[in-house]
Amino acid sequence: MTEKDLTLTVGESFTAGLLHWQLNAAQVPLNGGALWAQTPFASLTVLAEVANRLADEHQSLLALVVSDRQDDRLSLALHTPQGTFAEAISFNVTRYSLQTHQEVVAMLAMNMLRRWLNGWSPYGGHGWITVVETLD
Repeated sequence: MTEKDLTLTVGESFTAGLLHWQLNAAQVPLNGGALWAQTPFASLTVLAEVANRLADEHQSLLALVVSDRQDDRLSLALHTPQGTFAEAISFNVTRYSLQTHQEVVAMLAMNMLRRWLNGWSPYGGHGWITVVETLD
């Protein structure tokens, strides 16, 4: 991202700051962000608008947003100069701890960013996590 002169803003609920912390530890050029107790984002379209607004507010070209979890579902959005991508995922495996779920979601968000940076579709296979819906 540094080579491409890109900065990233992160907004998160479910991951509770973990995503920002992991990106900062990897020396990703971050430019602000938001941490929400809850994100009542009813649709992927609304979450995509939140990512777009967050990027504008913090003057970043990129924004990565993680919603809160509603039952077994949560959503991720990536705002880029070429458009905003969002996906809803479902966790239906209860044997893992909350911490494990948070770590997996942070990894999924970072993978979405990595895929876009490599020129690939931001959406990829996730093994035991079901992608319920996508928005491009």
